[in-house]
Amino acid sequence: MQMRAAEISDAKEIAYLANLAAAGIPYFCWKLSNPTLDPWSIGVEIVRRDVGDYSYKNCLLLVDGNNVAALLNSFRLTKADTLADIEALPPVLHPLVRLENKTVGNWYINTLATSEKFRKQGCAAKMLGQADELAKLAGAKKNSLLVRSGNAGARKLYEKFGFNSVAEEKAVPFEGNLVGEYWILMEKTL
Repeated sequence: MQMRAAEISDAKEIAYLANLAAAGIPYFCWKLSNPTLDPWSIGVEIVRRDVGDYSYKNCLLLVDGNNVAALLNSFRLTKADTLADIEALPPVLHPLVRLENKTVGNWYINTLATSEKFRKQGCAAKMLGQADELAKLAGAKKNSLLVRSGNAGARKLYEKFGFNSVAEEKAVPFEGNLVGEYWILMEKTL
């Protein structure tokens, strides 16, 4: 397997993995944003943009031939969202953004996802190592990420790589998802 920068042609796979990593929240929000369009096409267009935190330009892929094994979307978080910014978002995003606001100045791992058929092969560990390198190159002192309380496997992996839980917010359920869960902010000092 090799790591490479994502390309615009990878947008469909990136959107799929981002949705997988975030428990379906992206798809739910894409559907809310324009109910007359296919939610996946909205997600792909967001990823295809040249600018913004969620652009393909902030993504690295671990690939095995023509297959995407894992995705890392990360960047240095430079500004906090205002209360008005947060209130304009769908409620399911409010706890996430409040936690993200605590990470300003850190390297922020927005999405770390492994394709189903490549799980348990060390892909996420490789991506976490790469995130450390990117953070150091950017001059960040910490790596930050969010994880669902119900994702015990991911939490265990992050703890193994030196991340500690520093804050949490109750998740806002949507269409039966995230009921009783919390979002946990984890940080790692570099």
